[in-house]
Amino acid sequence: MDLEAILKKQIQAGTYSVRPHAVQHALAEGFSPKHIAEAIQNGRVIESYSDRNRCLVCGRARLTARVNIDLHVVCDYGDHDMLDIVTAYVPDSEVWETPPTKRRRGCQR
Repeated sequence: MDLEAILKKQIQAGTYSVRPHAVQHALAEGFSPKHIAEAIQNGRVIESYSDRNRCLVCGRARLTARVNIDLHVVCDYGDHDMLDIVTAYVPDSEVWETPPTKRRRGCQR
C-alpha cells in the first residue's frame, strides 16, 4: 500500500490527531481541523521526509460553497496506528508555484 493510501485510510478511520501548532495555523489563517482532514483526503504527497517518517501533503479544502483553498499539511506517520498532523498552513505564493505542489526556484525550506 502506498503512503497516500495509508494517510487517506487513517483520515477515513478517524485515527489521527491534530497537534496544537496545526490548530494555531488554522485559527490564524481561517480554516479548521475539518479542512485539514479534507485536504489530506483529496490531496497528494508532494515531499517525503522518510528519515523522519514525515511527508508534506498538498490538497484542496472547501471553506464555503464558492471558496476553495489549497493547504499544505505535514504528517508524521511513524506510529502505524495513529496519523499525527504536525502542522497545516496556506502555502505562500512567493515560495510555491501555482498550484502549490512545487517550490519556486531558489526557495528552500
